[in-house]
Amino acid sequence: MSDGRTKTVTPTVPSSEDYTYAGGKITALKPGSGTITLTYEGFTVDVPYTNVENYQSLEIEFELPSQSTLLQAAVGDQYRFKAKATLTDGSTEYVTREDGLKITANGIFSGTVSVTTEDSSVLEKFNTIRAVDQGQGSITVTYKSQKVEIPYSVSPFDFGMRRFIDDETLSMRAYSYSGYRTDQSPNNQTYPSVAEIAEDLVLLDKANIHFLRLYDTSTHARRTLQAITESGKNFKVQLGVWISGSDTETGTANWLQIDGAVELAQQYPDIIASISVGDECMVDWNNWADAPPEDIKQYIQYLRTHVTVPITTDDNREPFAEYDIKNETGETGILATGVKIYRNGDPATPYRTEQVARVVDYLAIHTYPIADTPYSIWDWKQEDIPAGPARGHAMMDLAITVAKKQYQATRDNLDKWGLTDLPLIIGETGWKHRDTSSWPGRSHPVNAKLYYDKMMEWVYGSGRAATQTEGPWVCFYFEAFDEPWKQGDDGWGLWNVNREPTYTLYSQSATDDFVKPAGAIDYTDNDLTYFGKQQEALKTTKGAFDTLGAPSVQEQSGAMLDQSRAASPAIIDTGLHAVNAVRDYTKAEKKMLRQDPANPSSLLHPERNFSLLPSLDL
Repeated sequence: MSDGRTKTVTPTVPSSEDYTYAGGKITALKPGSGTITLTYEGFTVDVPYTNVENYQSLEIEFELPSQSTLLQAAVGDQYRFKAKATLTDGSTEYVTREDGLKITANGIFSGTVSVTTEDSSVLEKFNTIRAVDQGQGSITVTYKSQKVEIPYSVSPFDFGMRRFIDDETLSMRAYSYSGYRTDQSPNNQTYPSVAEIAEDLVLLDKANIHFLRLYDTSTHARRTLQAITESGKNFKVQLGVWISGSDTETGTANWLQIDGAVELAQQYPDIIASISVGDECMVDWNNWADAPPEDIKQYIQYLRTHVTVPITTDDNREPFAEYDIKNETGETGILATGVKIYRNGDPATPYRTEQVARVVDYLAIHTYPIADTPYSIWDWKQEDIPAGPARGHAMMDLAITVAKKQYQATRDNLDKWGLTDLPLIIGETGWKHRDTSSWPGRSHPVNAKLYYDKMMEWVYGSGRAATQTEGPWVCFYFEAFDEPWKQGDDGWGLWNVNREPTYTLYSQSATDDFVKPAGAIDYTDNDLTYFGKQQEALKTTKGAFDTLGAPSVQEQSGAMLDQSRAASPAIIDTGLHAVNAVRDYTKAEKKMLRQDPANPSSLLHPERNFSLLPSLDL
């Protein structure tokens, strides 16, 4: 430093193919020489270097010696080998991917997962490769500057006969099941216990729900399968394989899921009816666990050779439908015009999902008309109908029409691909019973019940198709229980997180198994929400403010609720939300509340974020 003192600093080091820099350490990658320029606060220093090659050879030792010359494989085969690097001093070491070993096989071999086994008290490091697609070429194994080529020939994938879910399972009501309760989440691996899952199974059994969709092979799935076994009830499961991303980026995690599915299918052959690989991995708006169709296809091909149950994938309908839904002659309410679907809307990037459809035993698509409401696909507002229950019923009638159209658009494309015998089911659909996504005028307990009724009538009731290729024979309704960990994506459950039935269930229960929870609102089907009801309810709330005078906050709250009841039983829940929103406001603060008459939804406190009001469950 300028005063003669010294200090240790961390310089900036340029990137290079010859070395890496991390944690204050420079590591040589290959032999060579040059200069590294270190920079710190405008000062630079050049450090000359020479990397000396310490390795003179690399050898591949397969478990079976006959595999060392040519790999003649079929899709589904896997091989273990050790990579032995010899140093210039004659010593040797075995290396894996964690040590920097690179294995390249042009997408024909995948899942290069390193494992360590104990053999005769000696730890040995192995690498595993799996044949996932047909082709010929060479696997390139590289470590430092050493490289080995292994020729291979993989025969075409043999799909064989299509596998079908048995008729008894197909007749069961199906639901997505994730049993996460308050303060539980897969994100931090806090899972429901076997006892808690057993409690859920009792409720599901009483509700005649016996076909469950699980999303992964985690502790949650394993405990669910254990609880089902111990229950003695006839539950069936579509097991999930959670794909975290592309094979290049998350292959290790993906293959752990696939291996787990093979293990569980063997352990629970009487419970696992099918397996689904991936969840919305191919639709273009997935930016958290997206995987290319080529990877999904190869995972399915590999898995299908190791289990005997039907295999599918779950995804949004868009990647498998050539065209968006469209308005047929004389129809009203359908705004979409049947445009051709591309990934990200770009004609240069089609979805490439036909290859996936050709290797599944059935296809599971997701349709959510409620989630499509912001995108001008259908006229959910129904403003041509006067505000009132009739407008809400028209919305819900049109919603099920949209779901059917999205299903049919997918069916038409599968038929165009020549897959007329491929069963198409609904892997997910649902309607929120409370608003956690800023969908006022749509999310509501009564609307959720009406959508459920219409969907069940189509799939399992009078609308049931004659064959599996003419209509859906399974609908995994989303979902059994609310899950607080999902935050903005919560509120879909048939039960809330406290295991209390929602209106969908308690309004139709013929027994005392599912009674209306204490304090729940006495709805009728005409108390549904609709576009414009929020403004109507807020006007009622404003009227309550105008006529309250100066009673206590508790009296104000009660008066507001009474006025809501008097105005319309259909907006009692609005009154309750408004009561909660102002419960802690003083009389003086009440006078500071304001509302723009031109925008009734802008009822705000000028000094606070009156955040409850914009998200009222209406």
